[in-house]
Amino acid sequence: MDLAGDPRYPETYGSLYDSQLTMLLLAMLLAAFVLDRHRWNAGAGLMLAVAALFKMFPGLAAGYFLVHRRWATLAWATLFALSGLLLTSQGNQHAFLNFGILHSQWLEDDGWLRNDRSLAIYSNLRALLDWLNGGPLTGRLIPLWMRLTAIAAAIVTAVTLFVTARAERSPEADVTSFGLWLCAAIIVSPISWGHYLPLIIPLLLGLTACAIRREKPPYAALLLVGLGVLGIYVAYFAGALREHHAFFIATLMIFVGSARTLESGNIAR
Repeated sequence: MDLAGDPRYPETYGSLYDSQLTMLLLAMLLAAFVLDRHRWNAGAGLMLAVAALFKMFPGLAAGYFLVHRRWATLAWATLFALSGLLLTSQGNQHAFLNFGILHSQWLEDDGWLRNDRSLAIYSNLRALLDWLNGGPLTGRLIPLWMRLTAIAAAIVTAVTLFVTARAERSPEADVTSFGLWLCAAIIVSPISWGHYLPLIIPLLLGLTACAIRREKPPYAALLLVGLGVLGIYVAYFAGALREHHAFFIATLMIFVGSARTLESGNIAR
């Protein structure tokens, strides 16, 4: 298939075009999920740890294994992650922490903070506060931005934890729960762009299976998800929509609709 001439999967193509790790991360995270279900805990932990070492934010998927009390998988993931850190020099770790996280251009540059492809709470909340302030935030308002970002990220994580802890234990619900953690990771990550969107594929597949299984699916929640997917697709080709943060809003719609689907009736309980 000629991906360059096929716009049906634009974000997947964008990930490949930009030589991003998204599809590799998705493969590793799905491997962790499948291996864990087969009780191959060491392999599952390795896949989760390597994904987190590559990009950090996939580490939030550990919440799924925490909810399901997969202690062996989490222990192996911790062991492999620490081993990976120890294999790198202290200087590399310090440089990554200082320039890759704390003083990254993605976190400080105004151009990147207003990038219309951002999916992160961090930058989209900054754009909202700048708009409410009538211009870029002054120094005294930066702490407010940081606090609100931390609160919003905590809310997204808490909602994901609450919903997935209550979900029925079934193959459909498990896939959806795992996908919800991946969606939450994208939103919570301070550096998150449109090419991370293929990571929501497991969530969409799980929701589809849940909708087929349930006698009375929560149509309003599923409609919200559908509108979010449509919004992502349309906004990819419509720059004017992206300027109004359509990517971020659409991703939030998918997250909220998915959480509501899991919570409502706990999947045909």
